[in-house]
Amino acid sequence: MNGGKDAKDRVVPLTDVAVRFLESYIKGVRSQLLGGQNSDRIFISMRGRPIAKNTLDALMVKYQRLGKVKITCHLWRHSCATHLIQNKANLRLVQELLGHRSLATTERYLHLTITDLKGAHRQTPPARERRSPAVASGLRLEA
Repeated sequence: MNGGKDAKDRVVPLTDVAVRFLESYIKGVRSQLLGGQNSDRIFISMRGRPIAKNTLDALMVKYQRLGKVKITCHLWRHSCATHLIQNKANLRLVQELLGHRSLATTERYLHLTITDLKGAHRQTPPARERRSPAVASGLRLEA
């Protein structure tokens, strides 16, 4: 099915564990939800219909309110891409996975976390050489 943005299919790599869970869902739960009907969609609602994008968005809003955290489908996608890149995934492969035409679009996913910034700062010689014993030990100095 060509249902992605710009009618593009996406290839999603899965671990062996994820494949086993997906197979179990397809053979068990999904087939029960479909009640003998056919569908080219993987994920089916409790009513036996394909899950629409706006349904997933509504679930994200619901869980956002319950957990008082920001969660959206786009943020989920952004986080996955960022973690792939932080763990040394090839930027071109991430571009392909996300379906971006331009590498510049994928590069927007290269945001730095505060942990990355602190780590880089610690590795910079002037910062390493200039730290006072109080700062090096983690003490906060208030003015």
